[in-house]
Amino acid sequence: MPLTPELYQEILLDHSKRPRAQGLLSAPTHRAEAKNPEAGDEVRLTLAAGVDGKIAVVGWEAAGSAVLRASCSLMSERIAGLTVSEAQALAGRFREFLTGAEPAANEVDFWEDLAALGGIRHLPPRVKCAMLPWRALLAVGPV
Repeated sequence: MPLTPELYQEILLDHSKRPRAQGLLSAPTHRAEAKNPEAGDEVRLTLAAGVDGKIAVVGWEAAGSAVLRASCSLMSERIAGLTVSEAQALAGRFREFLTGAEPAANEVDFWEDLAALGGIRHLPPRVKCAMLPWRALLAVGPV
């Protein structure tokens, strides 16, 4: 089913109002923080990787906009099951998706529900909000 602007908005509202993986993990293997002082946004990210190196559980806390919370929630679903390095590579690809040239249809399809954030690509302050959890992911390190 093609994503329409209405569906994009519905996805973002759902993840903002009913965020997935919200709350920090009590025994993480990895953690990081990221801030956007211009907007007052903050994210704390915790991950628990299994013995296979794959992210088993994601937890986060965020102070900021609905876009920020939706991005945290969407990211947490997308990176589960990846290794930390795979997730960090995905973060670099997501940055290109939001800040690079207009994405091709196959790139939009690749991002599935995360593509809903592509609607803000022409709003630089909102792009910073959406990228904040991904910046934390890029900075994540072992506990």
